[in-house]
Amino acid sequence: MSFADQVGGFHKDVMKLILAVFQTSVQFMAEDIVKTSPVDTGFLRNSFNITLNSLPNLGDNGVGIAGISGAVAGIKISDTVYLSFTASYAMRLEYGFEGKDSKGRLYNQSGRFWVRGAAQNWNSYVEQAFRKAGAV
Repeated sequence: MSFADQVGGFHKDVMKLILAVFQTSVQFMAEDIVKTSPVDTGFLRNSFNITLNSLPNLGDNGVGIAGISGAVAGIKISDTVYLSFTASYAMRLEYGFEGKDSKGRLYNQSGRFWVRGAAQNWNSYVEQAFRKAGAV
């Protein structure tokens, strides 16, 4: 095997590892977001969505917890991944809401900040993914 072939093989192996770590990190983060989301009826959790290269539309069907691994399997290294909720009230739960809504009801709801909390843990998801891949 020539040196060029060895370098080419190494490059392919590294790219596979990078993709595996990227996909696994996204999966860890997505699972954490869904598992820590507030639950009343389960509609919010089921509205969780993973889209690639474009934002979802409000009201789109989500993948929920059960569809995360299938959605993650389609991720390519060049993709921009959006993790989101399509339930119309998701932003109010995340950031809070104070004031009257469109129906005149008065709210003073504190934010739950579970999505931001997961985003702040991105480095730990990547570290866990590297360990899982056997890279560290």
